[in-house]
Amino acid sequence: MATELTQSQKKQLRALGQALQPTLQIGREGVTGSVGAALEPLLKRHELVKGRVLQSSAADPKEAAEALALAADAALVGVVGRTFLLYRPNPERKDPIRLRE
Repeated sequence: MATELTQSQKKQLRALGQALQPTLQIGREGVTGSVGAALEPLLKRHELVKGRVLQSSAADPKEAAEALALAADAALVGVVGRTFLLYRPNPERKDPIRLRE
């Protein structure tokens, strides 16, 4: 079950995501198993991951982000253009992101 976020929490995470560079790229092949495998350690380490669907990809950015969020049990924070933001809390992380209530 993916994490449910309130609008306030999404706003907070979008603000944090502004400073991030995309660390996950979806290329010509679209959402593949290797993309999902690359996403897993990123979510464990950072909790908040910014991704980008490249121009060469035929994948729709919103659909690709939703598919990745579902596969990784993460929350889709938002999609702007070809860039998306995913969040999954990691309680074992030394300094986890603290969300507003």
